[in-house]
This record gives sequence, C-alpha cells and structure tokens, in this order.
Amino acid sequence: MIRYREDPGGKDMKKENVVTAAGRKYAEAYDTHYARKDLCAAIKSYKEVVDSYPDSTEAAHSRSQILNIVRDVVPKDVLFEAQLNLALDYAKRNNGSNARLVEQPAPAPAE
Repeated sequence: MIRYREDPGGKDMKKENVVTAAGRKYAEAYDTHYARKDLCAAIKSYKEVVDSYPDSTEAAHSRSQILNIVRDVVPKDVLFEAQLNLALDYAKRNNGSNARLVEQPAPAPAE
C-alpha cells in the first residue's frame, strides 16, 4: 500500500510504502502462486486474504488471482457447465424470479 505524507518542508506530499498485514498475506499468496507454483496452496492463501481483509485492495487482487487460476486450470466447457448449474441452482431457490440473490448463501455442492 502506498500512503502519502506531508513533506517536512510543507510544500509537497511524499509517497512511502506501508506494509500492511493484508499486504504481507497477499505477498505470501503471490509467492506461493508464482515462485513455488503450488496452485492449491495459492488459492487457499488468496482466499485467506479475501476472508480476513474483504474490503482491502489486496482482497480485490486476490479475487482476481483466484479467477486467473480457475481460468488456467479448469477447461472452459467444464467451467461454463459449473457456472450454468450454479445460476440454475440460485434461480430455483428464488422460484425463477429475476431478483438478485446476493444475500443468500451458496447452495450445497451436488453429489
């Protein structure tokens, strides 16, 4: 995270890097993803960032990284089918209404 502080001279704002807990967790997840190439562990680490710091910039980046991994490892037709089934499950729970179901928890996975 970059934070700005006033220059002691009083004219300018200076940038300084501030390492936050969310930033450290994200850096660990990123390292797991790209340096160690452990995708399962990376997904879990990114998810921890999202769960622990949901409104942070790092959570937004973590969500993007999770989606990138999903797109890289799940075949397109399988991903489409899973998304379709998820949408149908949500629509059924709402009796086919067009209302968004943002507040409802995800349905249990099919067995």
